[in-house]
Amino acid sequence: MEKKIATLALFAILLLSMTTILTSTTRAATEEEIENAITNGVAYLAGHQNPDGSWGPYDPVKVALTG
Repeated sequence: MEKKIATLALFAILLLSMTTILTSTTRAATEEEIENAITNGVAYLAGHQNPDGSWGPYDPVKVALTG
């Protein structure tokens, strides 16, 4: 019986901890954060695309790669 109570108490503590963590750290991104993410993503893509518009290492045969 004591083991059952201890297990139930441990479960309750874990559940309360997870609920507190999930509800206290969740928030929507601001407009500024969204714009920064888009700007950084576009800059990354532009910096990694080949001059001829292709992606990846130079390939004289230009085998298509799909995502």
